[in-house]
Amino acid sequence: MWTILKQQLWRWRGVLVTVPSIAGGLLLLRLAGTLQFMELVALDQMFRLRPVEPIDSRIVLVTIDESDIKQLGQWPMSDAMLASAITLLKQQQPRVIGLDIFRDLPVEPGHQDLINVFTTTPNLIGIENVIKAANGEAVQAPPLLKQRDQVSASDLLLDRDGRVRRSLLYLRTQDDRSIFTLGARLAFFYLDRQGVHRQPLNPEQTKFRLGRAVFTPLQPNDGGYVGMDQIPARVSHDLAYGCFAGSAATGFNSRKRGCSPS
Repeated sequence: MWTILKQQLWRWRGVLVTVPSIAGGLLLLRLAGTLQFMELVALDQMFRLRPVEPIDSRIVLVTIDESDIKQLGQWPMSDAMLASAITLLKQQQPRVIGLDIFRDLPVEPGHQDLINVFTTTPNLIGIENVIKAANGEAVQAPPLLKQRDQVSASDLLLDRDGRVRRSLLYLRTQDDRSIFTLGARLAFFYLDRQGVHRQPLNPEQTKFRLGRAVFTPLQPNDGGYVGMDQIPARVSHDLAYGCFAGSAATGFNSRKRGCSPS
């Protein structure tokens, strides 16, 4: 029996040495982060190969592109025109309106009209920058919306290759207040009125339940990441590998064009 076993081991010695060596080498490369880029590229491709999802009739996007700007003849649009656009949206009686346009400064004419619209639209959520840019500046929210706590963060989290694969749920400002990002704030606003409320699952409220879904912060080595950049924010598994995986950041300047890159 021992002789037969020795013969079999000798016969398969190449496989017995090669397979563990290759597996161990790949594991070491994976732990060192050498394979991270290839794993993330493969993840992007898998999302591109998914079947096209049907359009959700509950969500309507009103965008501004170059042809609109040419028709307007100016940018940014005046406060009067922005107030008129929001008023038209209000007539459709939406549950919530997300204003993904920076408007920290008046753009006359019509600033008072815009103030009146802000005052009479409790389901309007504006945006501000929380994470400062390279020059140390951040764009503030419209003062009235900030005073009324109708503000969200517009910050995006880019990977080292300039792509957006993780989506922030909320982050903390320099004055230590928590602020939801625009997508999260709009979703929570809508779901609250549907009777679906966030249920914290730990004292720090970094883990919570929303209906049947459980959201937990990403860890440095989750998914295809190795030593993921640590930021002062909470990031969810579902959003990180769902909504924005594989989309390229275009470098679109939201102050100039009124929307965030995605």
